Amino acid sequence: MAVVTRDVDVLIQLFRRLPPVERNIFLRLVVAGDDPNRVSEFSQGVARCPHCCKKDYVKNGKKDGRQRFLCRICGRTFGERAETVFYRSKKGLEVWYEYIRCMLNKLPLQRCAEECGICLHTAFSWRHRILGVLQAMMDKVMLNGVVQADETFFRLSFKGQKKLKGEFLGRVGVRQRRRGLSRDQVCVPCAVNLDGLSVGRVSNLGKPSGNDVLGVLDGRIAERSILVTDSNSVYQKVADVMGLSHIPVPSGMRCAAPRAERSPQAAHIFDVQTINSYHSMLKKLVNCRFHGVSTKYLNNYVIYHNFVNFAKGNFKSKCGVLFNFILEMPVRGGLRSLVRRV
Repeated sequence: MAVVTRDVDVLIQLFRRLPPVERNIFLRLVVAGDDPNRVSEFSQGVARCPHCCKKDYVKNGKKDGRQRFLCRICGRTFGERAETVFYRSKKGLEVWYEYIRCMLNKLPLQRCAEECGICLHTAFSWRHRILGVLQAMMDKVMLNGVVQADETFFRLSFKGQKKLKGEFLGRVGVRQRRRGLSRDQVCVPCAVNLDGLSVGRVSNLGKPSGNDVLGVLDGRIAERSILVTDSNSVYQKVADVMGLSHIPVPSGMRCAAPRAERSPQAAHIFDVQTINSYHSMLKKLVNCRFHGVSTKYLNNYVIYHNFVNFAKGNFKSKCGVLFNFILEMPVRGGLRSLVRRV
């Protein structure tokens, strides 16, 4: 039986205090020695050839310590990081995990780049790679119970483009704002429940119709749920189409009760305070924390807000969930479509 020295005992105790994700990274580094790329980072292997989508491939040597494969069907080669967020990334997984920690701390891109030792362009690309994959997680969210729904609006922004069809937009890329609700406003219908689950997506410009809201919420709310909204008549149509019980909160009132229980002794009182709080945090994230974002990336930041600000769970658990998800989630269609996905 091997004798456990004091130093080894200390290491074991420290190892047991690490979260599961950091344990895996530590074990990879121990096996790899000085070169963490010497060990395969994806134990499940490659599911298929990214070029022809066939599963008939063989090993084809290594490059920079990473396994390469040769497809027997199309004759093209690919690596073990193909069709993952890490494709063509020269950084190890420990750098990616550190970036996720910075990202969940809502640090600006410049700080993320400094903390992880990468350039600003890489920090921007990594953020949208991760957010693009995170949309697949949010697509599986199903709201149930008491669901509050409402829409919020953002200014139409072409941030990063100083000109659009000959029109000078300035550094912030925002058109001259017209008063009131117009097509210069981007509508984002959202819905939340009391368990910390939320959905939201850009639907249209200006005032939304029933079909616009249905395009976001249809199939995302479970049957027999209670839909609580403001007095906008659009949501009555949405509730009828989806077969939900609808409770509108009249304008000027903070809460409402079902028609059968409208009495001072009503046991169930419903309000829209949770969705209002959700919108407030979303606006602070987009307009204050990141000083506005381009409309084409707005969906990515709604997903960012859903996971970082609104979802329940502590910081370490969120880091582990996100890191494990991007490890296992395949990327289809290339990284360019992933980054530009809206």
